[in-house]
Amino acid sequence: MRRFLAAVALTLGSMSGCSGNVDYIDVEPNVAVLKQKNAVVWLRARAMSHSGMHYPQLTVSWSVKDPSVAQVDGTGKVTPVKSGRTEVVAKLGEIAATVPVEVLLAEKMRVEPNPVVLREHGKPVDLRVTVYDYRGRELRDRTATFYSLDPKVLTMGSNAAHPGRAGTTQVEVRVDELVDRVSVQVKK
Repeated sequence: MRRFLAAVALTLGSMSGCSGNVDYIDVEPNVAVLKQKNAVVWLRARAMSHSGMHYPQLTVSWSVKDPSVAQVDGTGKVTPVKSGRTEVVAKLGEIAATVPVEVLLAEKMRVEPNPVVLREHGKPVDLRVTVYDYRGRELRDRTATFYSLDPKVLTMGSNAAHPGRAGTTQVEVRVDELVDRVSVQVKK
């Protein structure tokens, strides 16, 4: 029994001594960018010494400076709340590391031309979609989808509007969670 207690005391002593040797927290990735509402970034933190020693038995606590922009759970899972910038903080005692987080949701889109006027069975027209973030910057990495509400009047091929028979319809345009409609008239 005495040997067991001595081993426990030695183990606890060495573990508590480890936290005194931690010089910094290494967090990967060192930047987090979330581009959609359902996006997730997993951060991994490691307690380290300047000599390169890793202390895997030590666990950091996680927090976020602005929880209205992003949230972080106890495992380092970062999720978006709204567009903006904040920082996630990994902390172990008095030692902390921060990771910049930017949430870049599609906030606004413009579809051109709108409205569209075409000739029955005439040449198609390309619909151009421009998407903007919360600061008004163009987001070039987003993909729009197009859906004709009346395929007899208009069909869509990628972003090209192909006129069919005469009539009126709309094209539904979606980018992430944004939805817009374009009015289309096909004349004889």
